[in-house]
Amino acid sequence: MIKAVTEPVAAAPVGLDALRLRIRALERGRPALPDGALSFGVSQIDHHLPARGIGLGLVHEVAAGSADEAGAAAGFVLALLARRMKQVSGPVLWCGGNSRSGPDLYGPGLADAGLDPAHLILVRTATMADLLWTMEEALRCCALAAVVGAASGAVDLTASRRLQLAAEAGGGLGLVLDMSGSAAGIEGGRLAASALATRWQVAALPSAPTGEGIGIGAARWRLELRRCRGGSAGAWNVEWHDETGDFALVAALADGPRDARPPGQRAAAGAVESIRRAG
Repeated sequence: MIKAVTEPVAAAPVGLDALRLRIRALERGRPALPDGALSFGVSQIDHHLPARGIGLGLVHEVAAGSADEAGAAAGFVLALLARRMKQVSGPVLWCGGNSRSGPDLYGPGLADAGLDPAHLILVRTATMADLLWTMEEALRCCALAAVVGAASGAVDLTASRRLQLAAEAGGGLGLVLDMSGSAAGIEGGRLAASALATRWQVAALPSAPTGEGIGIGAARWRLELRRCRGGSAGAWNVEWHDETGDFALVAALADGPRDARPPGQRAAAGAVESIRRAG
């Protein structure tokens, strides 16, 4: 049985933002649930979100915890897209800029992550302004299953409002992927003002062990929900099963918590303990 690595937290109450989400969905002639949300399939996460999942008709931000975590953030976004493609059959528009906004996508890798490259539309833009304009126009299109903007930094308040209004008009899924690993979304040690519905910070974890003891197992990430309008923050260790398109919470480590000290400190502590025992 899978057990969460964090303490259980009571479900977030359904607030004003959740009611607005339901009203917007009904005004578009669509039911608010289940089509109004992209569920993680993990109740411990879904209950923190007002729509009981990643809300549709909204834009969400996914940020790398550091520059080295860019691949983890992109992998998490691809996992969300794979789950979205299980809901609808429309294409996904992926808008990226120069190399600073992340590496190029690799077709076989997309397929391994559960996303059919044939359903992907790639757009390359020259500037951040062009990327935001492309996202805004694409989010208004009801035929797209999702719109992703691989940005070179965080989106400011004005741009986030424009994206959010466009997403409400189109009713799809909007994702801003910040792989810079910078503190662009932080002001004075706090999250900068934004109209985006949620902000997720992603870090890589060691992959799951394989049954044969060789190769690479399921991808694992540390997810931190830093901002959630109408919901509550939280943090979870999850793994992604691309063969089924499902998330799962990572079971607690059998050997206890990992020693978080730097390798040099751990080695020094081990030497001191050996001397103590010998004496």
